[in-house]
Amino acid sequence: MCGIFAYSGSGNAVSQVVKGLKKLEYRGYDSWGVSTIAQNSVRVYKDLGAIGGVSALEETHVLPPSEIAIGHTRWATHGAVNLANCHPHLASGKGFSLAHNGIVENYQRLKSDLIKRGHRFQSDTDTEVIVRLIEQILNELSVESGAQCMNDRFAEAVRQAFNQLTGRNTLIVLNAECRQFVGIKDGSPLILGRNGDAIYLASDVLAIAEYTKDYRVLKDRELVSHSLSGTQIQGTETGNSSADIHWQTLDISDVGRSKEGHPHFMIKEIFEQWSSIATSTRDSRERVLKVAARLNNARQVWVTGAGGAYFTACQIAYYLRTLASVPAQAIAAYEVQDYRELLSESDVMLAISQSGETADTLDALELARSCKLETIALLNCVGSSMSLLVDQVFLNRCGPEICVLSTKSASSQIAFGYHLALACQGEMNRADAQLDNLSQALSLRLNESYSMGIKEIAKNLHGARHVYVLGRGAHQAVAQIAALNIKEASYIHAEAFSAGELKHGVIALLEPGTPVILFVNHGDAYMINVAAELKSRGAHLIAIGTKTNELFDEFIELPFAAGETGGKGTLPSAGIADIIPCQLLAYHCATLRGHNPDKPRNLAKSVTVR
Repeated sequence: MCGIFAYSGSGNAVSQVVKGLKKLEYRGYDSWGVSTIAQNSVRVYKDLGAIGGVSALEETHVLPPSEIAIGHTRWATHGAVNLANCHPHLASGKGFSLAHNGIVENYQRLKSDLIKRGHRFQSDTDTEVIVRLIEQILNELSVESGAQCMNDRFAEAVRQAFNQLTGRNTLIVLNAECRQFVGIKDGSPLILGRNGDAIYLASDVLAIAEYTKDYRVLKDRELVSHSLSGTQIQGTETGNSSADIHWQTLDISDVGRSKEGHPHFMIKEIFEQWSSIATSTRDSRERVLKVAARLNNARQVWVTGAGGAYFTACQIAYYLRTLASVPAQAIAAYEVQDYRELLSESDVMLAISQSGETADTLDALELARSCKLETIALLNCVGSSMSLLVDQVFLNRCGPEICVLSTKSASSQIAFGYHLALACQGEMNRADAQLDNLSQALSLRLNESYSMGIKEIAKNLHGARHVYVLGRGAHQAVAQIAALNIKEASYIHAEAFSAGELKHGVIALLEPGTPVILFVNHGDAYMINVAAELKSRGAHLIAIGTKTNELFDEFIELPFAAGETGGKGTLPSAGIADIIPCQLLAYHCATLRGHNPDKPRNLAKSVTVR
């Protein structure tokens, strides 16, 4: 969930680390910190809230210039948001500092044992347990190892400490005596990069893309150690060093990191969907057709994800069932364990994730692999943990998504699901043409004028206590995504229901003036009847569709209406572009309420903890 970054090289290390942390801030922005080395001891700077600039650190001389530094941006899991709990955490003698991403699930037992050994704790975090554990092991190794190289002894202490932790954890540790940093991971991501004499470690490949094209994704339970004597990778079980590091070449650029004149990344990324939808299906036709054939022959296709990705999975499963007659079932990643007895070797699991690091989805895939299912992942991030775990990976290629809310990544993944469903029917050419037409139409419609029209509706919505969203069929999962976007960005309580649930309890929630958002495509008679029932109970109706009606208090025209139905289900407007109006509603409700939609409270982009 948190972001970690390290740099060693001839440049200003503190400056490089702060710049790297800014690119990782989507992973958490409760607090941040940087540590470097001065006069053979570690110096640390910490602050609360969003990451400040390098200039403040340089002007106050809080941290001196150095060729090596590490940093951390935090999403709090254990301990309040205060400076004591902020990373990096410092060893008692200031000999090393440590930044951590993950959760130490057995920290209470470890902490109790360390307290009995005389260690004192300064914070409420699980992370400090790792610091004290390394100190304990270093003391023991110093007695035992004699003339052993300090570089090796320190890496060995980190390795032994890490092997005592349970849970998904990633560490970067800065050692003052040897001007060395050590990185180690299990579950949470860690990327090694190089550019000449400069070495980088980061939670995300995009954080280093501006500086280097050579990278290496660390595998689970690998340790990397870097100092003036070089860079080594070893396994955590044996401690044996590996042979030469096999570097890969980045095939991505650092586009998308600027707001390009927009007030927030969220609105920029909403407007980019005309392009991102078009690029979402630009994978090898042979690969797509091969996967389509596998899905057609599967006993059961399980489509999984967590949070918003689960609702995206629901939409993709809907397409596979209704357009391709594939037996597809969406299942929340954190519930897959309950289905263990139903999983079969003849099944396929398709996992949806923006980051490729979602802990619950990784757990679901590991379970699927243990049951010998074929596994496929649909991701937006290169070099993620999920990409190393599955049999097949498809990338959205929609570029960096900085806003915590999924906008263009969600629509790209839904577009891919639609494309895959038609590929299962042998109609890939039709899917290509439809999605190209959709992209062209969105390029004309997604503009400031369309957005401002929705802002006027948001002015009547942003003061609401509750908002309900109704849809059915192709719009049931869309309604769930819409409600999620509204509550995440604006903090308005928003709930989505299948329209069929209206008479079974939902209608009891209505009070005069309660806002209800309805998806009504092509004058759906069923939904018009639902609108009439809601209207009779005093609801304030906001309809999203292709044609207005006198029952609606307000109407948002879809940014692209297919205008026809295919032989088996609706054309791609239903579910791909249809999520955009509520993205804009969520954005404008957030800004009208004075919130930053890019950084909703208590949320982070990549959920790497269970």
